[in-house]
Amino acid sequence: MTPALADFLCILSLWAMAFAFVLGKNRPRRRYPVPISDHILVRPIERPQEVGGMARPSSATERPTEGEVVLVGPGKVTERGVRVRPEVSAGDRVSFPSFAGQTIVDPPGVPLGTYLLVRQDELWLNHGPATAGDTPEEQ
Repeated sequence: MTPALADFLCILSLWAMAFAFVLGKNRPRRRYPVPISDHILVRPIERPQEVGGMARPSSATERPTEGEVVLVGPGKVTERGVRVRPEVSAGDRVSFPSFAGQTIVDPPGVPLGTYLLVRQDELWLNHGPATAGDTPEEQ
């Protein structure tokens, strides 16, 4: 094999690897987003807020403090390199403080709506799997 042919084959293989990478054949593609670390995507459950039978104006309403878990990250990695799995799973109903999390509107890969991205440390209670009648639409 001549040096010119060896150089040509080397360049050709590099081009083939670059082309395969651009097309995404060497990496799996997800069809849905996955939260990183111990982050959890929660769909807030809006409750009708009434005071003495009168509806409150939208400016006086509070942020929801309950929600349904939609997506769960793989868990937090400790200093020793051990991954700690989250204590909640998709479909669980959770409680959290009104100031918790980051509001995300219409994230890709999940149904349209407003969601909260919270850390597991910010959750107060895990009520277990969400059942029929948990949301006002189902009542």
